[in-house]
Amino acid sequence: MFARISFESKSTALVECTVLQEEELACPFLHHLALQSLSPSGRVFRDVQFISLTDTVDHSKTETHRASRRSICSRVESTGNVFVALMHTVLYHILIATAGCMVHFTATTIAFIAGLKESGYLQLMISNGLSVGAYWTVIIVSIAIECAVFSAIIGPCYALQCPNFYPKGSAIKLSMMFYAYCFSLVSLSLLATVLLRSFFLIVVATVAIIISVVTVTVLGVIRIMAMKSDDYLLNVLLVFPPGHMTQYALYTLLPKTSRDWHEAQISYLQKIPNGMLIFPIVVTLLTIYADFVLSSGNGMGLPLTFPFSRSFWLPDEAKMVSSIPVSCADSDCSKSYIEPLHSGLPAIYINDISVCYDRGCCALENQETVVQALDSISCTIYQDQITALIGHNGAGKTTLIRTLTGEQTPTSGVAVIGDRLVTDPYQRMALRRVVSTCGQTNVLCQQLTVMESITLATLSKGFMLESQIDNIKTMMEQLGLADKADVQAFDLSGGQLRKLCCIIALIGDPKIVMLDEPTSGLDPVSRRCLWRIMQERRQGRCIMLCTQFMDEADVLADRKLFLSGGRLVCAGSSLFLKHLFGCCPTIGISLRSSQDAAKLLESIPRVFTFSIGPERSFS
Repeated sequence: MFARISFESKSTALVECTVLQEEELACPFLHHLALQSLSPSGRVFRDVQFISLTDTVDHSKTETHRASRRSICSRVESTGNVFVALMHTVLYHILIATAGCMVHFTATTIAFIAGLKESGYLQLMISNGLSVGAYWTVIIVSIAIECAVFSAIIGPCYALQCPNFYPKGSAIKLSMMFYAYCFSLVSLSLLATVLLRSFFLIVVATVAIIISVVTVTVLGVIRIMAMKSDDYLLNVLLVFPPGHMTQYALYTLLPKTSRDWHEAQISYLQKIPNGMLIFPIVVTLLTIYADFVLSSGNGMGLPLTFPFSRSFWLPDEAKMVSSIPVSCADSDCSKSYIEPLHSGLPAIYINDISVCYDRGCCALENQETVVQALDSISCTIYQDQITALIGHNGAGKTTLIRTLTGEQTPTSGVAVIGDRLVTDPYQRMALRRVVSTCGQTNVLCQQLTVMESITLATLSKGFMLESQIDNIKTMMEQLGLADKADVQAFDLSGGQLRKLCCIIALIGDPKIVMLDEPTSGLDPVSRRCLWRIMQERRQGRCIMLCTQFMDEADVLADRKLFLSGGRLVCAGSSLFLKHLFGCCPTIGISLRSSQDAAKLLESIPRVFTFSIGPERSFS
């Protein structure tokens, strides 16, 4: 030890010393001696003999798990109740971390997924061509990163709280196991988003997961304390590894000298890591599988054996419809109320499509239990045309659109788009990016801005934004959305939302565009602008729109299909339908004098090209 004593005055002394670990008691003792060296009057100095005090403890032989003198763990260890104290501490920490982890993910990732599914926006993007694999990859990677942050915090917390108390490497093992534990819980919540449609039900399922984890954890801790031999119940509960995280953490952190584990306990505890690593992988794969199969998933509704089908992995090589039978393509040509069209290029074949709903327990006493939404509809829809579906509410227009997009499975009949059978789920996968839809309601993510929604739709359809930006800006300017690019959908009016949905349906290069009442809620000027946009983009496409406005169908559509009660009433151009039902324009003219009537009748044929009908009245 090096020391220097400075007598600043006759009554005080300052001792400065460099203290080493083994000499930490010497400096204060020297200071005491220096003070004693002063006389009471401060003038006479006494003789002082300086000594050096040395700590003779050999620290190199101290156990590696022993904590510093200020550590709380050392005080607990001195009581002899390390196992009980650590058990309660780890149990509380794990339960609090579980609740925090689940609340965080439920309020962020799970809520966002549920919102996209409830609004139908996610299914719309997938039908437009968004890769399901890319979607799940983004979700899983983001969750993996967040779980890594959680696990990176909990392990070092124990190491910093009690340095050198826990066995070497225990903090790393705990972090890795908590990572698998966190991912397991979140994977169960992801499975709930596929099985359930409502965010409220997903929250209920999340609470049930937390309760299950707590129950299995507490039961496991109680039984392992009294475990002397193989415990059948604990081994059965290993099928749910997240419930055994506390036991494994206790086994990992507990100093070996604090408790002797029985062979049965060690055998049980060593099974936990394998199950904890396998469980999240199995649940994640099950979630993706259910997403493809269930109707509450991404909407594809694939068969249960789809992973073993070549058509699933290579949808473009799925067996296509080699030929369309004449009975399917022209089954309605002989009917007088359907106008035959031989020059156009067929884009959609509809043959004997029927859709029935079962009322179930909701049927009233005088009602039929089965609702016939579509009744044996057969027709052909052509390319380079705008085809209007016209009918009253409940006529079957939306059901027909949903059947053609694959959202609704027909009870009987077939539909073919291009050379793909719509009723075949594998062939329908190849129609993504070919068919684009705008539903009856506005399907958007409220948190995205106008340009973000358009960008996501463009990328989903396989295009870069730069290649479509000119087309997008043109449509936005025509529909009055040019100054709304950075506005969230939440802040848009109903008409503006409708315009955005129509733009999303028309961007890219879809061969089939289906619009369900696209002008609903639009002002007259915006309706005309949207008409012009559709007319400019009908070449090379087949555009179908549902409407209840006769003027819209008359002006905009090349061909009209009238539905009533789920049946096709008539189909054809405006001229054909007017001639079929004997409709002709009626002109009412009021003259001051009948003397000019003859002269007026002679001039009418030169102005109008149609023939004068029998209905003439003069007043």
